[in-house]
Amino acid sequence: SCTTHNPGSWQKEIPEGKITELSFQEIKMEPLIGNPYQIEVVGNTLLIADDIEGKALLLYNMEDSSYLRMLNIGQGPEDVITPLEIEATLKDSTLHVFQRRTSRCRTYDINALSQGLVHMKNEIPLEGADRFTASTDRYVTLGFYEQGIMSTFNDSGKVMECTDLFPDISIDDISLRYKMFQGHLAYNESTGCLMYAPSFASHILFYKQDGENNWIKQGAFRIGNGQLENRMKERDRNAELRNNDIRNCID
Repeated sequence: SCTTHNPGSWQKEIPEGKITELSFQEIKMEPLIGNPYQIEVVGNTLLIADDIEGKALLLYNMEDSSYLRMLNIGQGPEDVITPLEIEATLKDSTLHVFQRRTSRCRTYDINALSQGLVHMKNEIPLEGADRFTASTDRYVTLGFYEQGIMSTFNDSGKVMECTDLFPDISIDDISLRYKMFQGHLAYNESTGCLMYAPSFASHILFYKQDGENNWIKQGAFRIGNGQLENRMKERDRNAELRNNDIRNCID
């Protein structure tokens, strides 16, 4: 996070042997003129959520620098409503496009999109959701739910499970609970591991499904000092995000 404070003791807990330094190479991309807010990589293709010329998705081929703009923004039957959250699943070459304002997720064949063909395969209602990730045959979401901020839906939009990520913190107001513990989800197709990365809370959480497809917590990785959780445990009914709350995870 952008902060001038000295590293706290919680940062010193990270073992040096598990830190990998990344190297970067710049790619000049002429069509990247907007404000892209999410990028997925499939082979040599970048799928970029954007809002340019009435289109919501940019497909960029890194091999020959060719590109396509796809998905009309609007109210029509094939149009989408921004902002979007996108995710590509490699096992079935599917792009999942989640419309956060309507809590509806559409699926597209990535190979067809690369050829300029826009025909959704399916549309799944994910009621109450604000963020999502696609697991093996289900969708896991963060949103406004009575039992906790995380729910699991099948590919027909039926709720299969609700998971309380913070069972030791009781907040009756579901809007307040989601605001304070909002974050991002990611799913690893090869390991079956689900990760919750909080925007302001203090731990990244890891889950796997048991034999009955229930999400079981496997571990946690500390990234914050716990001050937000402590405020919530004190049952501060007028709790708000404060100027000194650090945004720990962006993506």
